[in-house]
Amino acid sequence: MIFKLFVYNIFIYTFKFAKSMQPTLNIKKLLPDVILPAYTKLGDCALDLRASGQWVIDLDGEKKETDAESLIIKPGERIGAKTGLAIEIPPGYWGSVRDRSGHALKNGIHTMAGVFDETYRGDWMVVLVNLGKKDYNIKKGERIAQVIIAPYSRCDIQEVSELSDSVRGETGFGHSGKH
Repeated sequence: MIFKLFVYNIFIYTFKFAKSMQPTLNIKKLLPDVILPAYTKLGDCALDLRASGQWVIDLDGEKKETDAESLIIKPGERIGAKTGLAIEIPPGYWGSVRDRSGHALKNGIHTMAGVFDETYRGDWMVVLVNLGKKDYNIKKGERIAQVIIAPYSRCDIQEVSELSDSVRGETGFGHSGKH
């Protein structure tokens, strides 16, 4: 019993210490009824993003924006789903938008164009494409994607006449074999 209490106290202390070192996201609601991004479970690395009910459609032709409680994404079609949120990412961090695994596996819904820079202050929009074989009805308030907030490094760029040797060299796709 004492050991369990000891381990529990270490866990709580570690969690509180780690939490105090976390960067802060400043979030502005652009619509009153949108839901703030959230980690679903302790230990999740990504925040869930939800659809606000504002959609950008017909991305190959003239851009058309619409408000609706839901929108059908046909197979092969892509849309922009606005979140209704402007998010200030801390300096030195970026947002990496990722698929929700259930959407990807069950429905073929995939995210595209998934980089939010620390300097962007507009409405976060997630580009979604239906790679499945059936229409998908996406609803206002539905979790549409995840975003990982992570530090990044900037590199100095240097042009060279030759690159150093590596084990892999110039071998590309399939370089590691079939099995």
